[in-house]
Amino acid sequence: MSIFLIVGVIPVQSQTPVANARQLVRQGEIEYRAGEFVSAVNYLQEAVRVFESDEDWQNLAITLTNLGRLQLSLGKAELALKSWEKATEISEQLNDDSAIVRDRIYQAEASEQLGLYERACVTLQSALALDNNICADPTFQILENKIKLVSPLQTTGWRSLGNVLRLLGNLEESELVLQTIAKSSFDTEPATTRISLGNTLRARGNIIRDRQASPKYDYLPWRCDAIKSNSSNLPPEAQNFYRQAQQQYNRAIALSKLGNSKISAQLNLLDLILKSDRFNL
Repeated sequence: MSIFLIVGVIPVQSQTPVANARQLVRQGEIEYRAGEFVSAVNYLQEAVRVFESDEDWQNLAITLTNLGRLQLSLGKAELALKSWEKATEISEQLNDDSAIVRDRIYQAEASEQLGLYERACVTLQSALALDNNICADPTFQILENKIKLVSPLQTTGWRSLGNVLRLLGNLEESELVLQTIAKSSFDTEPATTRISLGNTLRARGNIIRDRQASPKYDYLPWRCDAIKSNSSNLPPEAQNFYRQAQQQYNRAIALSKLGNSKISAQLNLLDLILKSDRFNL
């Protein structure tokens, strides 16, 4: 499925700059489908220049959104963030609320990839219209009362927040958000949600394991020895979280078609097994 949003409809006979820009976007999509991502970016960048010079703000915002998605897929998170920030500014001037929410969610994804977790959290807080300062005080009770999944877009935003909460160390809150999404009928990416949930459950197991580890690790926080083959070396609570994580990864594999989600779930599952030295799950 194409990642491209659709620019405005323009009569075929028109030869205005806007028509030319739309043709550039179409060519960019062709290049994307052919796997020529760098070429696709070049076409969209040229389309951005044409839309901007012609002051076609609606199509400019959409093209910037598409450009950001391509830039992120190429590992250019900083450029993607700038594209989405500009798209959001334009959408705010156009009072396009759905576009504002969408591009803020994308901004948070780019910020997350850049390691700017607190910034990502604040951006998602704005996108999801959370009046409480969830990022500063992500209490279980506040989150439980705030989660509203009434559209695929909102579900995507909440899943991103669940991931960011994990990265910020708020594991129980992360699990709450992701468990809720996993039960939602609005989740259009269930495999992705299960992978995220598995990662959070695994992180919870790691915390319990590390807290009960030998004191020698107190002064070697960077050390990551494999767990011994005897599963009794693991605290029962940690084992339980690892089992749950494995179940989520297996569920993601079952839900995935051939593609990135399936590969990601398989790699996460393999990594879990290898680093726990094949304890009995």
